[in-house]
Amino acid sequence: MRYRLREISANAMPYDWPSWVYCRIGSFLLWLAQPLGLSPNAVSYLGPLAGALAALSLVLWGGGDALVGKTLFILLAALAYMADEMDGIWARTTGRMSRFGGWLDWKCGEAKDWLLNVGMILHWGRELLERWSPGREPFFTFEMAGLLPLFALVVLAFFAGKGIFLSVRWFPEREDRYYTKKEFRLPVVCLVADAFKVSVVYSAAVFFFPVFAGWMLLYTGMYWMGILVHLGKQKRSMKG
Repeated sequence: MRYRLREISANAMPYDWPSWVYCRIGSFLLWLAQPLGLSPNAVSYLGPLAGALAALSLVLWGGGDALVGKTLFILLAALAYMADEMDGIWARTTGRMSRFGGWLDWKCGEAKDWLLNVGMILHWGRELLERWSPGREPFFTFEMAGLLPLFALVVLAFFAGKGIFLSVRWFPEREDRYYTKKEFRLPVVCLVADAFKVSVVYSAAVFFFPVFAGWMLLYTGMYWMGILVHLGKQKRSMKG
């Protein structure tokens, strides 16, 4: 059965304005890709694949003033997050919704985020090492000797916090969490929502170190605060 574009886009559930754009483009791509016979789960796998290619592009071809790797990273990162919208749209359109599909969507979303994070961290780690070499101008205003250990410490805290947070975060088992609940998040939440993050924050972070550093510090703090919140909820629920 071939679906009309209007039928596919009607099943989009954007949660902020960049997500709305991704849903529109994703719906069009799903409409074009119908002859391929992709399942919703197959669309989910597209996210980590695009995330891995984005990270490789940035690490291999994004050094210095090169634009190719950075541009590829931004485009492939957008595709990775778009796939996170497309799998749900396709599942609702085709009626192929399942708890496994919801779980896979969740895990593929986490995987692509890890890959993009690793790509940006390797990119800026290399830039710091290269620009700290003798005879080169530092690209930041304070002493580089203090920046490298600080960078390593923040990276360690970031990955530790992210890993622990994802392990303690509540996983919603209700299928309507993925397939039937429509909502637009409040503007404050949009600042850290996935679609906004890749459209604005990641795009700027690959070009400007202060943006990258600010993003790292913000999310490191958010992860560790989230750990405390979720552990507190878990403790209260077990007491009850």
